[in-house]
Amino acid sequence: MRLGAPIPLGPNRMRLFYQGGALIDELRGAKDPADGDYPEDWIGSVTAFGGDRPPTEGLSRVRVDGWEGFLRDLVRERADELVGRDLAHRYGATTGLLVKLLDTSVRLPVHCHPTRDFARRKLGSVFGKTEAWIVVATRRGGAEEPYARVGFQEAIPRERLLEWTARQDVGAIVAATHKFAVRAGDVVLIAAGLPHAIGPGVFMVEVQEPTNYSILLEHAGFPIASDAAHLGLGWEAAIDAVDRHGYAREELVSRFVRRVDLQREGESPLVGDEFAEFFRATRVHLGANGSRDIPAGYWVGVVLEGSGEIEYGAGRAAIRRGDTFCVPFALGSHRLRGGRDGIAVVRCLPPAR
Repeated sequence: MRLGAPIPLGPNRMRLFYQGGALIDELRGAKDPADGDYPEDWIGSVTAFGGDRPPTEGLSRVRVDGWEGFLRDLVRERADELVGRDLAHRYGATTGLLVKLLDTSVRLPVHCHPTRDFARRKLGSVFGKTEAWIVVATRRGGAEEPYARVGFQEAIPRERLLEWTARQDVGAIVAATHKFAVRAGDVVLIAAGLPHAIGPGVFMVEVQEPTNYSILLEHAGFPIASDAAHLGLGWEAAIDAVDRHGYAREELVSRFVRRVDLQREGESPLVGDEFAEFFRATRVHLGANGSRDIPAGYWVGVVLEGSGEIEYGAGRAAIRRGDTFCVPFALGSHRLRGGRDGIAVVRCLPPAR
């Protein structure tokens, strides 16, 4: 088996506790896009969903040079070729990355994710769940603009947050967070611990650490077991994963919100050095027959617009809107080229350090 070509990653839809998914259907070319119980598509996943689900649910399946199986097993067998020796040495047999298509038709509950330190101490994991939202499109379901809620407006004492969570005072929890309108081209960085909630009508590429750990401060009204809301740790332990600091709105925008020019051609950073220890992401936008040289390295691609191809030493791979794929380290340096109508691709990369 040779890892000398891009690896297609087919749809890997996940059943969740919230509704959405119509814009994923549309991107993937479905005949009748519709919202439903499968609002996420896990791309390049070496992360099982966990809980009471089947042990392989969530894992991406791949076919490579006659071999068929899970991407997780491929990286276990061929880590140096798939992700490169440096990444394999630092993190072991993992891609260090999970990419999702996520589309909401309802507001998600206020929740947060553990830091690496908390995950190591309480969950036995080297990865926490820092993430970034690359907003692809929005849609209105009513009078309200699509939005996200991020961070507390004022510092919340530990006992007060425990009380709100115990009695599920949803009004207090939601009202304590900042609310921001979002639109295509926005990038929101969600540091582990930061409380947040995605509003209805937001379609994004989410880049994150490869875990499925969520601490749901708000779970009333959702089909979520109370024990699952705190990862089975109990609230006395889980509450310490929450960033209870108060943030000024301007500070949140400065630290965690970016804007990309969707008309700019070339390669634009989406998630840069500030999150490089977790992951990185860029947007490659090329006109007709435009090209961009890409250095050797593992990455996951999502084609958002147009069509084109990946040119590499042994050949060419055609790609078009709705395609998702990964590029193995062993492929070496390569080139993205736009087709007749150009192309726009989100490149998602593993930790740089």
